[in-house]
Amino acid sequence: MIRVLIDDDNAFYREGLWHFIKKNFSSSDYGTLELLETSQENLTASDIVVKIFKNGGAQVCHHELLHRKANSLLIAVCSEAAQPPLSRLPDCLKSVLFVSRREALNALSLKVLQAWKHVQFEEERVRNCQECQALYFSPQEEKVVRYICLGFSVERIAWILSLNIKTVSSHKRSVMHKFNLNSDAELLTLMKLYEERLTYVSGRRRLFYLNTPAVELNNKRRLHEKLIHTVAL
Repeated sequence: MIRVLIDDDNAFYREGLWHFIKKNFSSSDYGTLELLETSQENLTASDIVVKIFKNGGAQVCHHELLHRKANSLLIAVCSEAAQPPLSRLPDCLKSVLFVSRREALNALSLKVLQAWKHVQFEEERVRNCQECQALYFSPQEEKVVRYICLGFSVERIAWILSLNIKTVSSHKRSVMHKFNLNSDAELLTLMKLYEERLTYVSGRRRLFYLNTPAVELNNKRRLHEKLIHTVAL
């Protein structure tokens, strides 16, 4: 049996992907197929995992994928512009198959079946966070981005942080380039989806999401920032 998990909020696209996978794995060589509901428990039991990535999302830590099933196929659906170089992928996304929403079905079928055969014979390796290449904000980038997402102008942010306007603009450009973003809307989407995974902590260590004291400290810092916002307004 092949267990499939499709992590997408769009019900129509999710249903279309499921029919596409059933069609391509309908041969008796693959056995029966089962579509699983999205959950961490089902993720670790899935043979095929499909995730949807917005711009910048494929360069962010996805710790829930660290413990996916051995020799499982991970399919990342995203725009061509959102596909980072394979050498810069986080450890949790190694061996991923990138596909585009606009890809021709015949070409997509060939890619998926070839990738499936490849992972079946691939030597499984231990995934960890110690040398992961996931991207994070620097401390100053994080402050600038948070203010941008709250609707503050570059000039206002410079005043609040006591920085030069050019310095604030430079931090913003750095973030946009780092995550391959093309607009403020994409930056807002990135923060909305992955805010807790982008925080700079302890010299860019990757285990922030497991560090309860760090989470509490981050919440206290946000409360302090809200007080600053009130004064700034």
